[in-house]
Amino acid sequence: MIQQSDRILTIGPDPKAKGGMASVIAFLAPMYEPFHLIVTYKEISKIGKVLLFVNAVLKTFYYCVFRQIDVIHIHTANYIDFYRNSVLMYIGKLFNKRVLLHIHGSLFNEFYSTHPCFVASVCRSADALVTVSSTFVKMLRRYGLNEHIYYLPNCVELPELYRTEQHHNKLRLVFVGRINEVKGIYDVLECLHKYKEQLQDKVELHIGGIGDEERFLKMMTDYDLSSMIVQHGWVVGKEKEDLFCSSDVFIHPSHFESFGIAILEAMSYGLPVITTLIGGIPDFFEDKKSGVAVTPGNVDEIYEAILLFLNDRSCISRMGKYGREEAKRFTPLQIEQHLQNIYIKLFI
Repeated sequence: MIQQSDRILTIGPDPKAKGGMASVIAFLAPMYEPFHLIVTYKEISKIGKVLLFVNAVLKTFYYCVFRQIDVIHIHTANYIDFYRNSVLMYIGKLFNKRVLLHIHGSLFNEFYSTHPCFVASVCRSADALVTVSSTFVKMLRRYGLNEHIYYLPNCVELPELYRTEQHHNKLRLVFVGRINEVKGIYDVLECLHKYKEQLQDKVELHIGGIGDEERFLKMMTDYDLSSMIVQHGWVVGKEKEDLFCSSDVFIHPSHFESFGIAILEAMSYGLPVITTLIGGIPDFFEDKKSGVAVTPGNVDEIYEAILLFLNDRSCISRMGKYGREEAKRFTPLQIEQHLQNIYIKLFI
């Protein structure tokens, strides 16, 4: 349990919302007693989001004035989320609170390049920055955004149930996450289209996610891939657990990732992974050991990776076991100690 939790205020998205940042807050919440949280994002209407932000501003004033809060821990991404949270950060600084800015956004580098002065001003006004990957730590230091920058990886619970030896006629690939360009799912569809003759009746792709379904469905129809794809919608809880446990390989060839929580979660279930080596992924994923790394956007390399698992099923079990062992380094207990050490430095 985090010490002096009653003096820490967390600001960020609703833990029940969809997405990596929300799942991180959901994992961290049990570490605090009590857990003071101001929600800045929910999946509601535009008017609802405006009212939610107004409520967040008022609550931030309330906590700063009437509660004994010393540290404000703000989880933020890029663009509108960063603008929104900068307002709350400056309210905290107005009342001499110590502010920890926890940067999650995978597109932060792009965001900084288009708004360098504003981003630098906000980051330097914070007492410390936290980010989820060693790559991002180096980037923030290179930009000189703060003297105090800490590495705090995301965490996953190690499930008691995990993938065991499967005996499917087809290789079951699974993708869980947002359906968009960034996550690389369209590259997977391009691969299935280009190599349909070789993969038809040998591979089955299971999709657990939401996003740009219109583009996804159009590609699936245009490429005539409906016989190779099973859609599950957004999966959580037991449904996601069952999907992971019944699959063979997790495929997530992302173009951008700040950390890659979905990939680590798949590894915790004993699934080998086809992914890329961008963002924070190399912090926990090893090419040829916990899966196969491909170049972002390279459909030929994705095909070769799929072919490896098709031709040598022993790779599935061997790489899956190695990945699960790696995931043990990122359980909540380990991350809680990292976070406690950061707070100690802020309280001193």
